[in-house]
Amino acid sequence: MSYSILYWKRLNALTRKQMKKVRNFTLYITLLILSYLFSVTPRRFSFILSRIIGTFFYYLLKKDREIALRNLALIFGKKEENKALAKKAFQNAAFNLIDYIGSCREGRLKTILDHTRVKGLENIASLYNTNKGIIVVTAHLSTFEFIPLVVASKDYRVGVVGRKLFSEKLNRYLIKLRQRLGVVNVNSDDTRGLLKLLNSGYMVGILMDQRSRGVHSIRGEFMGHPADIVTGPIKLAMKWKYPVVSISIRRNKDLNYTVEFGPPIEINPEQTLKENIQRVIDRLEKLILANKEEWIWFHRRWDIG
Repeated sequence: MSYSILYWKRLNALTRKQMKKVRNFTLYITLLILSYLFSVTPRRFSFILSRIIGTFFYYLLKKDREIALRNLALIFGKKEENKALAKKAFQNAAFNLIDYIGSCREGRLKTILDHTRVKGLENIASLYNTNKGIIVVTAHLSTFEFIPLVVASKDYRVGVVGRKLFSEKLNRYLIKLRQRLGVVNVNSDDTRGLLKLLNSGYMVGILMDQRSRGVHSIRGEFMGHPADIVTGPIKLAMKWKYPVVSISIRRNKDLNYTVEFGPPIEINPEQTLKENIQRVIDRLEKLILANKEEWIWFHRRWDIG
């Protein structure tokens, strides 16, 4: 009896493993097909389509919709307009994904980059080319994956820190998209690779606005409420005196983008890690609230519900 139970357990485990492989491969092929289709679809039509897709998923994904509404109620209070804002967040997320994967074609990417305005370069002018890299912090705003490509197109050395996806094929494809124009991708657990880039004078982009599992965090305040905040980037800045600046991206009404560097954020080694991190988070908070429709509100950022 025990042997038969063991046999069925192993068979079920093998079946789940095979199904996972099939699912991941299907997602990969689907992404390749969609990338091509959206690369030849006019962006204005893609934008209209994203409204429909985003609205569909807003109603389909009940759990994510409820997370978004709880987050919005926490920050802005229980308001009727929160529903419209949550729906806009889903719609914008759909277009951000569509626009990014659609840039797989070189001509489409060049058009987007040529029409993107970059502001605040004076904020990094005195920091770049000092043989010491710059830690560039940003948030999951708009099509944030375009930021490193935009900066690299201006002849800056750029690296990004990214977390591995659950699928190896999807992960390789995403890295391939990221590493265009000489951008270097570093895994989030590769501290040595990150230091190598910084010590080679690269600007390295790091997302710091969301909760990340498996990395060291401390308790701080985000939008006036307790939240876990990753510590790694600011620890490095305090120890090795790397300058820290913020960067953001927003989509304009004409569907073109504006990327903007903020002024350097003070990192004082004499102060606590928590105090320095809070200054960074306060900056990101301002960027998000200035463009709240394009932030990912359906992320479990706070311990609620």
